[in-house]
Amino acid sequence: MTDMSETDKSIILYVDDEEANRVVFQAAFEDRFRVEVVDSGESALRFMEQHEVAVIVSDQRMVGMKGNELLARVRERWPRTVRIIVTAYKDVDAILQAVNDGLVARYLVKPWDETDLVEILEWGLQVYALAFETYGDRLQHRLLESEKLAALGALHASFLHELGTPLSYIFGSVGELAQLSQYSPELLKLIAMDTTRPAQEWNRVRRFLADFPEILDNLQTGANLLTHLREDVHRLVKSTESDHHHSTCDEMGVKRAIQFAMSVNKRDALLARISLRYEPPQQIPQLQIAQEDLMLVLINLTRNAIQSFTPDRAGNEVILSLDSDTTMGMARISIADNGMGMSDEVTSTIGRQFYTTREAGTGLGIFRCKALLGRIGGSLEYSSQVGRGTIATAVIPAAGAA
Repeated sequence: MTDMSETDKSIILYVDDEEANRVVFQAAFEDRFRVEVVDSGESALRFMEQHEVAVIVSDQRMVGMKGNELLARVRERWPRTVRIIVTAYKDVDAILQAVNDGLVARYLVKPWDETDLVEILEWGLQVYALAFETYGDRLQHRLLESEKLAALGALHASFLHELGTPLSYIFGSVGELAQLSQYSPELLKLIAMDTTRPAQEWNRVRRFLADFPEILDNLQTGANLLTHLREDVHRLVKSTESDHHHSTCDEMGVKRAIQFAMSVNKRDALLARISLRYEPPQQIPQLQIAQEDLMLVLINLTRNAIQSFTPDRAGNEVILSLDSDTTMGMARISIADNGMGMSDEVTSTIGRQFYTTREAGTGLGIFRCKALLGRIGGSLEYSSQVGRGTIATAVIPAAGAA
């Protein structure tokens, strides 16, 4: 390897297999930065073996080695180099995987804006330079982790924005179903008069009509929850303050949140042969939390409990309970399972951003729960024993508590 010079430390390497893109990039930025361009992932790796690269910007769709594959190798061999990927929205799965795996600090969607890209490249050079200062590696890591969260947030915000149209269809359809449900009593009368069909067939229809109000209510609640999530992410991206920490959830709201969390997870519990039940207290206190946030916390914690069991195990149970003693100003909602349990090491780590013990997990569910509870002055506690099960407890301020 050649000697590293001060000039080398400012290199920005652009990787793209399309010559026109390389020409445009170099022409746009060579007066401001030291820019080098190559036409493939293999060429980029050879170049980096000879030169110290501060920032690498790679196109995702290239013949041969893809952008995320290249940046994975760069992270392994040159972890200090700041990695940026350029892609189109149709490659969104690759972007999410690259950001979530820590392969990239930033992503750019074509066509990129020159002014925005200048700011990103300057930021990348500053982050790279930080790594050479005292405790710089640690500071650089924290900066990149923060940027990773921001990148994921912005990317998900763009998706949630597109939910507006299908959500309007859902709300419209729910309204039409609500109108149709008014005719359920008349349908039941007609069914009772019809003796031409087998009783078993009509019994299935009767059960559906009996369950229809609950199904409709769950559809409405789910649509409202999606709207709440969409607005929440919008506030985060725009850095506007949420008023959820001023919200309260009364007895009926708490009951509805628990019932909805169980309804959402009921199918998974049945498929896994898990008994999912709720042990209600004599009295339910009013809680200092928005009903939608309580639903999100309980849905995530219940789902995690259901996923803690090994296949084909008998006697599986997940039990939701609420401790109504608020003498200390807090209520406690616990989700207990008799699943595999967790080691002390896993228990102390769970809830960190992007940490997960499941191959298909994102590590964001419990992290989100902790954030929702933390912003209202609550917390999330775990108690677990390997082979015996886990208790996850959401500690929530009682409304009116000092």
